[in-house]
Parts: sequence; C-alpha cells; structure tokens
Amino acid sequence: MKCEWGRGMFGRIILAGVLAMSFAPAAQAAEGLDCALNALSTENRAVLELDFSARNQADSERATSALFQAVSDCADQHHWSPEATEDVTYFSLFKPVFDNLVTHSPLSASQMSRLVRTVDIADRADMAAALDPLIARGMGGESGEDAVVPPASVRFFVQVTLRAAIPMNEVNQEYIGAYLAARHVTESRALSFASR
Repeated sequence: MKCEWGRGMFGRIILAGVLAMSFAPAAQAAEGLDCALNALSTENRAVLELDFSARNQADSERATSALFQAVSDCADQHHWSPEATEDVTYFSLFKPVFDNLVTHSPLSASQMSRLVRTVDIADRADMAAALDPLIARGMGGESGEDAVVPPASVRFFVQVTLRAAIPMNEVNQEYIGAYLAARHVTESRALSFASR
C-alpha cells in the first residue's frame, strides 16, 4: 500500500527528525524540558512553528542552528546525559510544530475535540508500534510518495480516524498524520526525559 496520508506535512515533520542529533538526568524534568525552547528568540520560535515547506531555507537554518545551540547550552547547564539531551532535541523540534498544528487545524472544533479525545485514550504501545517505524524510516529519508506503510500503521491511522468520526480527504489525512506524529514525538520524548 502506498503512503497516501504520509505525504506533505507528515513527511516533512518526519524529515525534520533528521536534523536532531544530540540530548540529559532530569530532576528538573518540566523546567529542563522547555529550556531550549524558552531560550529561543520569538523570531526563531515562529520559524520553527511553520510547516516545513513554508520555511525560508535561510530562516530555517538560522532557527534550527539557534535551537541546537540552546539545547547544547541547556545540556551543559543542567549536566544532562546524551540520552536526555536527545529527548530534549526531538521534543524541541516537534513541540512548536505540534502547537501550531493544534492552533491552525483544518478540522472543525468538534472534529478536533473528537480527535484529541480519541488519541487521549489510544493505547500508547499501539501508537508507538504504528508511528515509530514511520518516523525512523522518515529520518532515514524513506518518507516519499512511494513509501510502503506497515499494516500496523494503517490500522492505527484508520482506527483513530473512524473513532474520531472525521471525514477522509487529502487535507484531513495529511493533518491527522502530522498531528499523530508530532503528538507522539512530543509526548514520548517528554515521558522519556522525565524518567531519566
């Protein structure tokens, strides 16, 4: 099966993970997790919130470079392990995108509410099994139109869409895929960071 819903924004979010390189113990879990994002200028934060295709390359490189420097500074300040630093890097790359997706959803308020509730109660092991392979492959450069979507990923996506009762069209498919990916990365990395 071709990756119809994996194109567009979802694919671009996955590819952003390629940029994520390094990451720290967390007695300061909540504070420390936002350390790098809080250190960014409003201008750089605004760039990171944009859909990847809408970013000016120079602005994107500047904002990403500033983010990585902020992560490095925070890691030094808080004495983070490489694993915790990695968690913060991924979280910091995806959290602005996730916030922007929530703020600028193409779904109606009732559809968005149903989507949020459906994902709230979704089994996290199923979610990881469905999304982790796609994210890993996307980071390896395999997230194009011809990418084959694993059956577990298709099942999870269809279950979420049906349970949330959201009509399927290209815009909604891309949005839900992007929402799931961004939410999964931010949540899982936050939990991982807090456990270190």
